[in-house]
Amino acid sequence: MRWIVLLFLLPTWHICAQQSTTIPLDQSYGPTQLSVSANEQFRVSNGLNDVAIADALDGPWQVIQSTQRHSDSFEKSIFFNRDTGFLYGNISINDSKKFIYHTQNGGKTWTPINIGIDGEANNAWVLANGEAWICIGGRIFAYSKDYGLSWTLLPVYDERQFYHTIYFNPKHEGMIGSVWNSIAYTSNNCKPWKKLPTPLDQQAYRKTDLKRRPEIDKVSIYKDLLLVSEEGMIFYSKKDSIHWNYLPGYTNFSTDATNTALYFLTSKGQVVKTDETLLPQIVTKIPVKIKELFTRNGRLFIQSDSSILAVNNEGKLKQYLIRKPGPPDEDTVELHEAYTNKIYGAAGNKIFRQTKEEEWEYAFTLPFPVDRPKDIRIIKGELSYESNDSVYFFNIRKQTNKATTTQAMLDEFRKHPVKQITFSTGYFNCDGSGEYAISYTRHKNEFVLSRIDTGKVQYASIKLKPEITGIPSKNIAKFVEEICLHYKRQPVLKDIVFSEADYQQCKQDIKRYQQYNLFNYPHVVGGPDTLFYFDQNNIDFDKLIACVDSVKNIDSASLNQALSNIDSHIFNLHYWITVYLENDAGSKLTITNSYMNPNALYIPWKIYIDRSTVTTSSTSPGILPFFQENCPSLLATHNKVPILHELVKYLYSWPSNNQ
Repeated sequence: MRWIVLLFLLPTWHICAQQSTTIPLDQSYGPTQLSVSANEQFRVSNGLNDVAIADALDGPWQVIQSTQRHSDSFEKSIFFNRDTGFLYGNISINDSKKFIYHTQNGGKTWTPINIGIDGEANNAWVLANGEAWICIGGRIFAYSKDYGLSWTLLPVYDERQFYHTIYFNPKHEGMIGSVWNSIAYTSNNCKPWKKLPTPLDQQAYRKTDLKRRPEIDKVSIYKDLLLVSEEGMIFYSKKDSIHWNYLPGYTNFSTDATNTALYFLTSKGQVVKTDETLLPQIVTKIPVKIKELFTRNGRLFIQSDSSILAVNNEGKLKQYLIRKPGPPDEDTVELHEAYTNKIYGAAGNKIFRQTKEEEWEYAFTLPFPVDRPKDIRIIKGELSYESNDSVYFFNIRKQTNKATTTQAMLDEFRKHPVKQITFSTGYFNCDGSGEYAISYTRHKNEFVLSRIDTGKVQYASIKLKPEITGIPSKNIAKFVEEICLHYKRQPVLKDIVFSEADYQQCKQDIKRYQQYNLFNYPHVVGGPDTLFYFDQNNIDFDKLIACVDSVKNIDSASLNQALSNIDSHIFNLHYWITVYLENDAGSKLTITNSYMNPNALYIPWKIYIDRSTVTTSSTSPGILPFFQENCPSLLATHNKVPILHELVKYLYSWPSNNQ
């Protein structure tokens, strides 16, 4: 069945424009999206009805902005040529979501066009000859052959699927990929579609990450090859006989509708240009984190968070900044001052300030070197930074600075006896936080229980209990000395004391996970009921089990790095345990750890002085025995096998961990 959709006369959307050498787009709503027309005009949209337009990447950029804001989420723009293109996304007019916004004058005016079906347009593809395809709700196509002025509805292969990646060429060959392991191919503009086996169907990879959805990330046709990305892995097959072959080391690919070039992205941040034999011809190192690749006329255009990069046919790279209101360049780190709404940016030791108009202006240059701008802290007008045992302070208002060392700060703390110690545990998420706390105050030669705060805690990983009524002062003094004098000491394996039973249990956990994979592969989608889980596909289980014994010979540097990776990325709900020590001078030493799942070590520990300056990130083994002796309920588990799981996974992935 065919549906012909006519162009209805609806109000034209007028805009205002401004010009800039960079792209001053508001990115607070979401990420920007790049579109490159066949003649290499550039369009960047931001999901807020704004589109930046330029005939060259070095500008000038004309930013097209609506005179009024809508609730519509355009998200993406796509252009046939310099003048003609459309915006698409979740566009609603009079409670109907059948529309795109179309322009024939380079974005000076936009006209809503009814494409004939209600739903969010989740992807689009256009050719320079005026043909276009829009995928609606992942289940049906709207097709145009007159530059988007009128549309015909075409089906996809399986309306039960959600197809979100599409590709078409001038021969009317097309491919679509779904979020649930489905690929379809057409040789005649959707009439009909032919289902193709996926890499997972053909077991071109072993699906050992059972919690991850088997999503088809991207599809393309390059000459007589079909290209597919599934679960972040790249595969190719001859078009006439589907047999998927894995391309290790590649994470993305890009070609255009006319196959002027084929590029691959590697896991090491390189772009590789190949031909149809897939042999590398030109390799270019990319210095930024890549979001998407876009090929036009043999050249590759790369979108990052704050720039667009162009790679020519010879592999030469040029970078163009686009970011606003983010910091002024790619290497700048955004900093938020605690307890205020002030925002700064740091590029090395240069500091920028964000104005009320969300513009960036130079503020000052710090009189000390900064190798890790992300470690700068700003609290109540004072900036602090710690590097290689040196600690720097800079008063933003007075423009004064002072320097000291980590050891000097800890030595100063030791000069004054501790008067109070507080053990604390709690949680934090987007809805709020909760805390248990037990305090002991010095009285003669002992710290006696002085406060118990077990306020209403909604999420409880640990329920703190005052098991000890008093702590000898000498124990506190010894602990402070251990922290202040030996904070650099890193653990060795004998500090953890894994038993032979721990190693055997770890092997059993891995074997149970392996059996679960063998039994359920490749159909299950969901998590196994096992203690061990590894979010990787193609796991070599023999190698993984061998890594259990390799833990016995792990060196101190690798041990420290592996332990530091535990719970290194914490999102949403997370927990923490902390000890606060306040001395007679009013200074406070804080030792804390945040985690998602309790473990037997709770390392690394972050150590702060007066809650303003981080002095070190420590994996010192002297901390844990203090908790075990003086506040044992703070340690929710003594099971060390989960730690062993993490060390095994680290050793298994050792080459990638040390690139």
